[in-house]
Amino acid sequence: MAVIKVKIIKGGSSGILIHYIGNPEKTEDCEYVTGIHCSPNTRNAELDMQQIKNIYNKQRGILGFHIIQSFRAGEVSPELAHEIGVQMAKELWGDKFQIYVGTHVNTNHIHNHIFINSVSYRDGKKLHWNRTEYFNTRATSDKFCEGCGLSTIDTENSRKYINATKQYADKFMKTNPQMVQLRQ
Repeated sequence: MAVIKVKIIKGGSSGILIHYIGNPEKTEDCEYVTGIHCSPNTRNAELDMQQIKNIYNKQRGILGFHIIQSFRAGEVSPELAHEIGVQMAKELWGDKFQIYVGTHVNTNHIHNHIFINSVSYRDGKKLHWNRTEYFNTRATSDKFCEGCGLSTIDTENSRKYINATKQYADKFMKTNPQMVQLRQ
């Protein structure tokens, strides 16, 4: 069962995160590190991504997206976890964005860290993360996990949570004075 978490990276430098993802102590001497449209070397991957931002003059705002894909303890091998993370990243963003994938094997649960450059190397457009992007990521992760015989999250229970969140958001939009005024 792979659980997906997403963090939006703003301001500063994405280099610290890239170095964390590719940490040799966590990835068995970088055996489980892959660069998609960028170098697998941490320093060079950081420079590759920064170069794209400089070419398109998009150094500000959101720098990238950090996705953590955690697997159930003992359910997956490091090789399979890394392969799932790389294939998922290629399918979802590999045609337009630079991606850096590292599989951390130093804990009792193996997990992937995936960093996506926010600026496309093809056209300079930024990736905009929204609810649809999150659910596409989760569905693709589940598809690869099921294909490898791994368990997935119970979608019925997660749908209840999603519906409750949507209802709360709808209520907020209707009752918050600023939102009411903005809609009018």
